Amino acid sequence: MLAGGVASVLASVLIGLPALRLKGLYFAIATLAAQFILDYLFKFAEPITHWRLGPADQADDLVGSSMQSDTDYAVLAITIVLDDLARSVLVRRTDLGEPSWSCERMRSWRRAWESTLPGRRCSRS
Repeated sequence: MLAGGVASVLASVLIGLPALRLKGLYFAIATLAAQFILDYLFKFAEPITHWRLGPADQADDLVGSSMQSDTDYAVLAITIVLDDLARSVLVRRTDLGEPSWSCERMRSWRRAWESTLPGRRCSRS
């Protein structure tokens, strides 16, 4: 188990450090490509690892019931999304959900910035 942790750290450093030089969409493409390549390698390394890409012959046991079909997973995913949506609506109704930068605050910060020398040089007037 320790060897697996060390191997995952090494793999993430080997992939992560070069990928951190990329920005935006290229970063996403590089990390997804690395994931697909590693999945492909582990699939064909099964004689060495003696493990598949997941125990496909066993049903997952989530929330006290077994997930045996795609419909079960879809219902669970939709339930989680609706729960997150409801919670985010409830948070938006509290003081925590109020935007920290209201329009008036933005205007006051802009006035303060434009009153400084660098702000006068950068303002678009």
